[in-house]
Order: sequence, then C-alpha cells, then structure tokens
Amino acid sequence: MLSLVTRSVRQAASALHVSMARTFWVGMAVCVLAAIGLQQWTVREATVQLAERQAQDHGRRIAAVLERVGPQPQRRDAALLQYFDEHRLQRLDVVDASGALLFSRVAPAAAANASAAIERLLVPAPQAVEVALRQPIGAAAGLRIEAAGAESTDWAGRLSLKFLLGMALTLLVVGLVGRWRLGLLGQQMLAWGDRAAASDSVQGGRRSASMSVSAMESQWSATASRSPSQQPGPLVADGPATIASVAPPAQEPPPKLPKEKHLKQIALMKTALSQQARVIEEARLAAHVDTLTGLAKRASFIARLEQALEGEDALPAAGLLLVRVRDLIGVNRRVGHSAANQVLQRVAQALRALHEATPHSAAGRLNGSDFALLMPSDGVARKTADALLVTLRQALVSLDPVGGLAIGAVNLRGRVTVKQALALADEALASAESDSLYAVASGSNSADQPAFGDAVWQQRLADALAHRRTVLGAYPVCGRDDRVLHLDCPMRVQFDEGGPYESAWRWLAPAARGHMGPEIDRRVVEMALEAIRHDGQARCVNMSAQSLASSEFMVRLTQDLEAAPDAARRLWIDLPESLALDRPALVREAARRWNPLGVRLALEHAGENLARIDHLNQLGVDCVRIDGRFLRGITGPESGTVRRHLQGMVRLAHDAGLTISAEGVSAAGDLTMVWALGFDAATGPAVLKRHQSMSPQ
Repeated sequence: MLSLVTRSVRQAASALHVSMARTFWVGMAVCVLAAIGLQQWTVREATVQLAERQAQDHGRRIAAVLERVGPQPQRRDAALLQYFDEHRLQRLDVVDASGALLFSRVAPAAAANASAAIERLLVPAPQAVEVALRQPIGAAAGLRIEAAGAESTDWAGRLSLKFLLGMALTLLVVGLVGRWRLGLLGQQMLAWGDRAAASDSVQGGRRSASMSVSAMESQWSATASRSPSQQPGPLVADGPATIASVAPPAQEPPPKLPKEKHLKQIALMKTALSQQARVIEEARLAAHVDTLTGLAKRASFIARLEQALEGEDALPAAGLLLVRVRDLIGVNRRVGHSAANQVLQRVAQALRALHEATPHSAAGRLNGSDFALLMPSDGVARKTADALLVTLRQALVSLDPVGGLAIGAVNLRGRVTVKQALALADEALASAESDSLYAVASGSNSADQPAFGDAVWQQRLADALAHRRTVLGAYPVCGRDDRVLHLDCPMRVQFDEGGPYESAWRWLAPAARGHMGPEIDRRVVEMALEAIRHDGQARCVNMSAQSLASSEFMVRLTQDLEAAPDAARRLWIDLPESLALDRPALVREAARRWNPLGVRLALEHAGENLARIDHLNQLGVDCVRIDGRFLRGITGPESGTVRRHLQGMVRLAHDAGLTISAEGVSAAGDLTMVWALGFDAATGPAVLKRHQSMSPQ
C-alpha cells in the first residue's frame, strides 16, 4: 500500500514539474519575440535618421566640390560623376533655381534575390533628400541625393548582431537559473513522496553502516600489525632523477630578432599590393573582357581598331577579319546552350592563338555570334582566313554537324577610317554567307601600294639608317597645370629620297624579325640626346625588349649616356609593359645601369597586364603610361566599370611610388575625367589642341 501511494505521488509531482517547465519556456519565447520586434522597429527608425544624415553630409561635400571646380558644365559634370562613382550613391541630381535638372545620375537597380529581400526587411528603402546650396554655383542651386544603403545596412547588421548576442547570453543565464530552480522544486516535491518509504529503511541502513565500520576496524588492525618491510610502497618511480627525466624544465623561446619584424612588414606590404592587384584585374576583366570567350569586348576592340587605323601612329597597311557563327539561335536549338557556348569558345580560342602569335594584333567579340581579328601586316588577310577556316571546321563539326562559319577578310592599305574598314569587311562577310556552310570571302580597299617581303623592308630600313634619313616626332606630355613635362618622340623613317617619313607601324615588325632593334634604338637615343643638348627640353623615346636582351647594346648605350651627362638627366626611356611581366630582370638591369645617370624609365602601353606584374615598386621605373584604348569614352554614364578600373590602376601606381600618365587622350571631356581620376600626366589629341603643334626635330 505504501509503495502504491509513493508511486502516485511521484507521478503527480513529475507531471506538475513538466507543466511548470513548459509554461516557463513559452513565456520566455513570447518575451524574446516581443524584444526582437521592438529592437527591429527601433533599428529601422534609427536607420532612416542615419540615411538622412549621410545624405546631408554628401550634400555638404558635393557643394565643396562644386565650389572647387567652378561653374563650367563640363568640369562640373566630370567631378559629379567621379563623386557619384566613388561614393556609390543611388541617386544624384543637380537642379537650378526653377527645379530643372542640370545633372542626373541613377544607379542601376540591384537584382532581386533573397538577400535583397531580407535587407529591405531590415533597412527601409532610402529616400532622396533635398539639399539647398548655401549660394548658387553657376546655374546649380540645389541637390537631390539618395545615399546607398550599404552603410546603414552594415550599421543595422552590427546592432542586430550585438542585440542577438546579448539576448542569447541572457537566455542562457536565465535558462540555466530557471532550470536549476525548477529542478530544486521538483526534487523537493519528489522527496516529499519518498519520505515515507525512506523511513522504513533507516534502521536497516544503520545496521549496515555498523557492520561496515566493524569490518574496516578489523582490516586496519591487521594492517597495522605488519612489519615496515611488509607495508606496500608508493606507486611511483625510484629517485628524483627519474622524475626529472620525465618532466624537464621548460625552456624560454629565443627572442625575436629585429630582422623578423622587418621581413614581416615587407610580407604585409606584398600581400596588400597583391590584393590590390587582384581587385584591379577583376575590374579590367569586367570592363574590357567578354566573360564567356575571354576576348576583348566590342568597345575595347573598336578603340584598338581606331587607334591602329586613325591614330597618330596609324598602320599603313593591315588585315581585318570578321568571323560569324552561322545561325547561332539554330545552334542553341539543335545542340543546346552548353554546346553552343563551346562553339563560341572554340572560335575564340582559335582567334586568341593567332592574336598571341602576332605582335600588335587584336581580337575581340563584337556581339553574340560575330568576332573580329586585326592583323598589322600587309596582304595576309586571305591567307589567315583560309587557315582559320580549316582549323575551325575540324573543331566545330563534332559539336554541330549542320552548323557553319563565314569569314570576311579585307586588306587595308593607306588611310582608312574604322567605319570604312568595317563596311568593307561586312561586304566580304555577306559574300561568304551566300556561299557554302564554311566559306571565306576577301576584298581590299586599294592596290596602289606594293606589298614588300621582310627582306626588302629590312634592306630599305638599313639603307635609311645608313643615310640618316630619320627624324623624331615631338608630342607634348603635360601635367595637370598644362605644363609640358617632356616630349614623346617616336622615330620616323624616310625610305625613299624625298618621300614621306613612315611611322613605326610600317617597318617595326620586319625590323624585329631581322633583329635590327638594337641598331634602331641606339640611333633613337643618339637623336634624342642631340635634340636635348640643342634646346634643353626633356624627351622620351621607346626601346624594344630585343635591345635590352643584348648585353652588347646595354654596354654601348650606357657609354653613350655617360658621354652626355647633362642631356641624359633629361631623358625618359619607355619600355614595353610585357617586358616587366615576362622578363622583369631586364628592367631591373636597365634601371641599375641608367638610373644613376639620371635617366628615368617608364612602362608604356600599360593596362592589360599591370595588375599581374610582381613587385612593381622594385623594378626601378618611375612612371606607368596607360594605353589609350582604356581611356575611350570614360565620361559616359555606362562607363562606371571602366572608370573603376582606371581608379584601381591609379591607386596601384601611387601606392608603388610611381606617377601615372594617360596615353592617346582624344576628347576634351575624357581629358577632364583623366584629371578627376587622379592621373599625373597625359598626352594625345586633346593635349595637342591646347598646345602649338611641334615639328619633327
């Protein structure tokens, strides 16, 4: 009977304990949800106020920028666009006194996803804030600013994280304490039910305890009667020596040497530069490279084509190929999207192989199915197209047996515009498309200039050098204050007595194949030093990788520079960017020899591989010159990625202790943006317009 009562009491006490625990945890959950809701409401209200303060701060900074650049619309728009990009604003409007827009930029809407939805729950959508200028600047009287929500989101996230951590710690403490108190209460209730049953066993327990004590006393007496020799010894090793051998005293680590700290600082600097280089490379790829094929995007290729056909050093002859994958929509339908992408990638791989094997060439993807290849050679367009067709037919038939490829090839001689060249290539491409599945058609814009082989070009060039029929061009390189820093001096060659002076694009490739680089470069430096002695104006000349690879050339040119110390201190030498990437030891050797003489070195036509050059600050160069194709159309609203790429290169050069110059700046608006981006110098048609044209020296 007593056992039945005891079990009933224990069951009732256990049920009551479970019910109280459930009530406790439900109450805790309700309190937590209420606290989270109140916290999120508070964060949202505070975020709105923070966004308004940020917009007001941006307004004051923009007003200061407008006061600094002045009321000129072009300079004002360039500065505002620069500020908009740097601070990642969502919206920036400049209005006049009547409310009419003078400048407006709106960031593209972010793609909808789960992360964005959660962000909108935490942070309300930012609102445009009106900011009135203290006094009108030109026509500008007010601003309308919508700051990005990133800073508010970060702040809200940090505040929410702190709250959740505090809440978790509180729950842990309260839960442990509550569970302990409930446990005590349950134990008391269960003990009340056990008390009656426990009283029956008290006497038995006492008897058992008395018997245990008696047994222990008997055992102790028997043990005490033993002799000392019979006593069990301690279970430890004999002697202190054994103990010392098991646990030797700890030795303090040797102190760090100062050299270790220095090496650590160098390693940190290298890591920072490497991270910055990776960011720049990512920006370059996003701005100028097609993601699927790895070729230049249309805008980048057209800029390169314009530079080759219409620039200061325009090609006298070239070949242009347009390659089209027939019926790309049908290819997708027949073989699937993945296989269609493989078709495009095979075409791109073949074009890239030709581009990498041909100096000064260019390859790009113009649109979904069209590709282009520029060859800086005379009379090779048709031959190249035929070889390309054979290669691609073998590669594409296995992917799409009923597909096809059309190639239009044109030879371009003399002056021709980009529009004319593309029109001729389009005509040839249309002719090829009207033929079989895999077909080539070719054309030409003129036949008034003969096509010479390498041997003839090399002989004509040697004759011109022997009779000193060479001159240096003179194009100003200016700083921010329009002051001429030095003259950029490419060499021109007169092949026929009384004929025109030809630019390097005409003869550079056959000269390189004939290993005439050292002879030409030594002649160029000789002419530059002579011109510097004549008028004292600093000059810059180009030098090939072929010349720097010749130890004899390095020794002789060093002797020439030592013989003209005053002129050498005003000489700049441009080295190709690819040399610093592939053979940096040659660049460092040139710096070791010529920097002590006052000669300054620069990397020309840079931008393609700048982020991949290791230890840029240890090459011994003074300047980086960014190729003009990276600077075309940088003021447009769609050119934000291009400007961010340029900003990254400016920061990389300045962090490495170098100046940075812009090559081939063609438009006044681009020149204004170049200064806003932080460039130190510039050259090109836009600079020439500000200065009187200089005749060859």
